[in-house]
Amino acid sequence: MVASHLSAASIHASSTSAAAALSTSSATASGASTPASPPQPPQPPVLVRRVQNLCVVTLNRPSALNALSTEMVQLMTPQLKAWDESDLCKVILLMAASGSRAFCAGGDVKDIVLKAKTRREEELAAALKFFEQEYQLNHLIGTLKKPFISLMDGITMGGGVGLSVHAPFRIVTENTVFAMPESVIGLFPDVGGSFFLPRLDGELGTYLGLTGHKLKSTEVLFAGIGTHYIPAHRIPMLITRLSEVETDDPEAINAILEEYVGDIGPEEWQTWSLGGKVADAINRCFKFDRLEEIVEALKKEAKGVTAKLIEKRDPIWNPSWENMSYLTPTLVKDAFFKRGPFLKFSNGGDPRYPAENLSFQTNSTYFEYPHHTMSGLPTDREIEALMAGRLKAKAAGNVSTPDQIVDA
Repeated sequence: MVASHLSAASIHASSTSAAAALSTSSATASGASTPASPPQPPQPPVLVRRVQNLCVVTLNRPSALNALSTEMVQLMTPQLKAWDESDLCKVILLMAASGSRAFCAGGDVKDIVLKAKTRREEELAAALKFFEQEYQLNHLIGTLKKPFISLMDGITMGGGVGLSVHAPFRIVTENTVFAMPESVIGLFPDVGGSFFLPRLDGELGTYLGLTGHKLKSTEVLFAGIGTHYIPAHRIPMLITRLSEVETDDPEAINAILEEYVGDIGPEEWQTWSLGGKVADAINRCFKFDRLEEIVEALKKEAKGVTAKLIEKRDPIWNPSWENMSYLTPTLVKDAFFKRGPFLKFSNGGDPRYPAENLSFQTNSTYFEYPHHTMSGLPTDREIEALMAGRLKAKAAGNVSTPDQIVDA
């Protein structure tokens, strides 16, 4: 019966298709124009779906390099909160739409600047509201109870870093390009940059934050930003495997990810662009707390080390390096910002306006933050503290005792 039904349906479909083709041919031959198909409705910038026990958030603005907008933040936040409480969800995956060059190339700066340039109170409020809601989303991602995986397959910069670096699982591929380029446009490394950058080895975080240096592919893993390197062609198989998972235990999720990691030879680690002597130079030059001292150290560094802070294009306003630490917020404001309308804050009132003080979606703190639990190897600071007896062994990543460090 089923076979007969399918056969009949196939015959009917074939007949219908043939009839349609003949009709089209006749219309064309007679000179009649074919009616245009109706325009397709635009797709939302964020797609959500559940594949068995895997919940997937897809950034869907490929033509804009998945630049993060207020609408995208507002779509993601409630969905993540709902999934975090659902027994039907075991693991959450954040990824870009198929064919995207970028995971997320940053916040939608163009839209924010256009709003701010109007100097209208409601537009200024909307621009600030974006940052408020973006930072709340960053904190939410970092404090979810369910395992959260960010798939950084493509350009991952600025706002895209905020969507990924706070996840306990951060997958990089051969297509990953990472940077925190805020300093280039006069901003500071936001989206939690001042939290994760100082926790990288040595002075690497200071260097990345001040220069906006790009890391590619396995370099993102070597820097301690990614947790797993998985070749892009294995991602579909990984998604299928994750959809079958029956637990939300982070250790189990980590074991699944480990099944798909790519091979990285020791020579690749030994020769990566910011390792070895370059890392030593970065640690020497960027260890200071004052920018003037960093610049002076860069000037004295051996030839061949690029002093990126010195070689940038001339800015509109160029105070001397020697006086950088003496700049006040008032001087910066007078140099860059024209006086505009007074912007009121909502403080729990009008939702169109940002709150004067940032509040978060959860009450979780640093101590519940999952960044440390699945980060792989301990940092150099942790190893030094463990060897000196200043750190409990269980806090130092996968290293249990000083003897294990020596054996390694």
